[in-house]
Amino acid sequence: MIPSLAEAQPGCGLDPKGEPSLFYDRALTDRFVTREDLRDVIALCTNGEVLVSEGYQDEVRVQNLLALIRIGWKAYRCTRPVPYPVLRDLGSEARPVHPTEDAGVMVNQARQMLAEAARQEVSDIHLVMDANGRMGTVLMRVYGDLRRVRQMKLHEAEELAGVIYGVMAEEGEGHYNPSAPQKARIGIRGGHLPPGLHGIRIQSTPILGGSMMVLRLLPKDVGVDGDSLSETLCGLGYTPEQGTQMSRLLDHASGITVISGPTGSGKTTTLVAALKSLRSRQHTRHLLTLEDPPEYQIEGVRQIPVQHEDWGRHIEEVMRLDPDIVMVGEVRSREGAVGTLQVANTGHLVLTTVHANSAWKILARLLDLCDKPENQTLLYDPSVLRGLVAQRLVQTLCSHCSRPLEEDDSSIPVRDAGILRTLLGHRWAQARRRGPGCPRCQTGQGALMGIAGRSVVAEVVTTTRDLLHQAREEGVEQAERAWTRHPDSLTMARHWLMRFAQGEVEYDSRRGLDLVLEEEAEWSAERIGEGP
Repeated sequence: MIPSLAEAQPGCGLDPKGEPSLFYDRALTDRFVTREDLRDVIALCTNGEVLVSEGYQDEVRVQNLLALIRIGWKAYRCTRPVPYPVLRDLGSEARPVHPTEDAGVMVNQARQMLAEAARQEVSDIHLVMDANGRMGTVLMRVYGDLRRVRQMKLHEAEELAGVIYGVMAEEGEGHYNPSAPQKARIGIRGGHLPPGLHGIRIQSTPILGGSMMVLRLLPKDVGVDGDSLSETLCGLGYTPEQGTQMSRLLDHASGITVISGPTGSGKTTTLVAALKSLRSRQHTRHLLTLEDPPEYQIEGVRQIPVQHEDWGRHIEEVMRLDPDIVMVGEVRSREGAVGTLQVANTGHLVLTTVHANSAWKILARLLDLCDKPENQTLLYDPSVLRGLVAQRLVQTLCSHCSRPLEEDDSSIPVRDAGILRTLLGHRWAQARRRGPGCPRCQTGQGALMGIAGRSVVAEVVTTTRDLLHQAREEGVEQAERAWTRHPDSLTMARHWLMRFAQGEVEYDSRRGLDLVLEEEAEWSAERIGEGP
């Protein structure tokens, strides 16, 4: 491990408020630090001190180079961590690099970054370029948490973004332009994808004081294997009862089922599972999808790429392609909502998604989009609007290193802990908290220690004539309250409580859920503890 400043030899190097530039030696640094990706991480000083960017001290590549420096540099005295901008500014003078060689180096760096991200099951990579601070930052989202993994000089970040967009992407819009929104995709043809990925979706945009690029990593295996849809959905986190509900919704010959959830909530995975199930169960029916763009190729399904502003036109055109089942990637506009309802109302089974916070808020959202009475009438017809589904992804605890919550529940507010104890009853003893991490869950990544992955919590509403009549006469909120009061109704909050009672998730995983513990007091501890 790198010695801290306090552990340095007496009289070694600079005091904490010293000026590194007085001692920095460019030639000495270039002699030992030959890797371009470490030039902003390690610097050598004439006083025998080695400066290391904070946050990089424990990286294997850094530790290996420091070991070589200690062996090969006789003047070495101690190592000192410093803020990243210090080394960035020290090395700000440009180094001459041949353009073709520079592009090759950047492509290799990008490939290494993508390979490491795929290995860690990263869902998104953010490359943020701060023109004011003259630096670039790489962040990665793992199991829902966004964490910083690297900083670099601004020009290096821009070159990295340019290579990703201009060299590695197969479907781009010309050269990379940080001053305008752009999108592209990295596919299998270019040979840049690491093992385990089916593709990478790229979106860039200017932001105040700079620009950013986000890469969405699309894994080959989306975890939808199973002998039945119910079994597959249970593998994703749905309860067996919810899986059965979903299967029944797809058994209809017509009508629409709508899935909601924020970006990154697993909606695409659920849709892929549903489409694969429909293809295997109803192989004599014609399946079409409209997607912007198609993320996963599904055998036996005709997938049509569309531009988001063309949803309404494409929905009209798809009716002339003789479909039996249609999946519309997302309803975003009035034209898209009305067109999707018309498809469902003319004898077709339809799947789609919208952005809404709960299952019943899907109906509220569609009513906003379908502002004409004749279109709203269709939304109150249970033969047209069949199902409302909402889901979130929550982090699941590592079963090998998690700890009993009753040993230490200090991380939970006292009031909430009391309510949970009452709700769970004897099941409180089974509740768990995050452990310290182990080889089974993760090594070396503190933000993920004790986390095994992510799983779905969901609510599935099968519409009825009575519920939709109440929604029409008294409002969507009243219909939602009536549904929620039913003892068999499983809201996302209740689904989370069941998983919490089984020791699968921790208290902090409830973020993003509309969970009001007091309102669940009527739901018995026995029901919460049943679980899937």
